[in-house]
Amino acid sequence: MEPTSNVQIYPLAKTHPGMKRKNNEDRFSISTYHLDKNNETPSIFVIVADGVGGNMAGEVAAEIAVNTITSIITNSDTRKPISILENAIVQASTEIYNQSIANPTQTNMGSTCVCAWVVSNRLYIANVGDSRIYLIRRDGNHQLTIDHSWIQDAIKEGILSPSQAIDHPRAHLINRYLGSKQQVVPDFRLCLKQTQSDEQMIANQGLKLKPKDIILLCTDGLTDVVKDEEIFSIVTTREREQAIDDLIVLANERGGPDNITIALLENQKIKQKSKQKKNLWIFAWLTCLLVIIAFMLIVIISAGVLWYKSQA
Repeated sequence: MEPTSNVQIYPLAKTHPGMKRKNNEDRFSISTYHLDKNNETPSIFVIVADGVGGNMAGEVAAEIAVNTITSIITNSDTRKPISILENAIVQASTEIYNQSIANPTQTNMGSTCVCAWVVSNRLYIANVGDSRIYLIRRDGNHQLTIDHSWIQDAIKEGILSPSQAIDHPRAHLINRYLGSKQQVVPDFRLCLKQTQSDEQMIANQGLKLKPKDIILLCTDGLTDVVKDEEIFSIVTTREREQAIDDLIVLANERGGPDNITIALLENQKIKQKSKQKKNLWIFAWLTCLLVIIAFMLIVIISAGVLWYKSQA
């Protein structure tokens, strides 16, 4: 793909260390492209990663995740987005694991990740861990990803209710992450309804975005202390940058126990004015050329007729 700044998605992201952590172990990246030199179809890729591990190893893992996955996406085409994402995430996880066993100070480091890849107006996502992706739209809001955590499994199995999960001692225990010894399995479920099967959720990949749809990616530094309903309310009643600022402030007012990273993507209509003007100029020039050719043909034919009559 070719880097570009001319896309239909308006991206914005910010990160904050929170109030309790010395280091910010979150990382994010936003990359915009068109497919190639001859195809201006827009594409945008966003990744948010939350590193885990002591001695600043978490930020190393998150950095590897973001850089490796983004690089693979950049050097790919968009023919098979899910396969490309899977390969990128698995490779990033392997690189994190290899570095963790090669460096004793980085043992057991890992990272979550959430990826959103929009090609034209089609959305593809992937996640590992408990960072999240939300879809905020006029006819309903959705948590698109499913957490890979002990809490999520306990709620699913009926061991805990959602209210019991709040402030549970195992709230931050994740069971899937980049950097594990076992090959990581990226999650491609795109959840639009809780009643959907896993197969139906996976089939939602390539979701067609509507104008003004907002995609929000974030780490658990936000969702641990700010409810979904509060997130939706703030995002839909503020300008994009103000919404991110207000969410970070709210999380910090409630203790800011973890790093906070938020990325917003708003789907907008592509402005076609310049392209339409170019097409109009081409049409006008072609019309003039055809008129000139027709006039010349008439002159030539008329001259030929007059010459023929003069010779008769």
